[in-house]
Amino acid sequence: MGDNLSHASLILLVEGGGDASALNELFTFSSPSLAGALSTGVLAIESLSGSSNLTPRLDALRGQLCQYHVLVDDDVAGRQSVARARGEGLIAPHEENLIIVTGQRESELEDAYNPAVYKAAVLSNFGVDLDVKEFKNGKLKWSDRVEASFRSQGKNWDDRVKLAVKMAVGSQVSLNPGGALHPQRATSVVALMAELERRLAGIDT
Repeated sequence: MGDNLSHASLILLVEGGGDASALNELFTFSSPSLAGALSTGVLAIESLSGSSNLTPRLDALRGQLCQYHVLVDDDVAGRQSVARARGEGLIAPHEENLIIVTGQRESELEDAYNPAVYKAAVLSNFGVDLDVKEFKNGKLKWSDRVEASFRSQGKNWDDRVKLAVKMAVGSQVSLNPGGALHPQRATSVVALMAELERRLAGIDT
């Protein structure tokens, strides 16, 4: 990874799919202290390109004596990745957050976003209307709801399309950070920001 990440006092590891750029803008808009830490390089956000890469990346950062924090989706892959990291002694409770949405068995970062910010971009770029019952099924995680919406409208859905949609959503969040968080579903993101503020306050920079 780049020297700017290695030299940061605290590195936030996220799964990918536009998460890093979106959270950078959200943090900058929402928190003066996080904005300052990001602008000076004290805080850096790094994409893992998948939660399966968490344990080797944490091992590498520990070898570099870097402090880190982890944000993963509250789904099978995310839970398994942090469980492996805990099992290897690479992560402590104060170093991890999951995206948890009350009432959902699984959830991911996009579940915390306000669809009003990105649904026009999904319609324009992919020809899929998210104002449908398949997307409004609140018990399923975001990717499953979007997949159901795509398929119900005769559109292909695979890992390539999923990544493209996530990148498009992340781009819209980056452009509209003020209205990006869902007022009822983003409590875990708000908690993450508070946790990062506390951790940064305790770091001698």
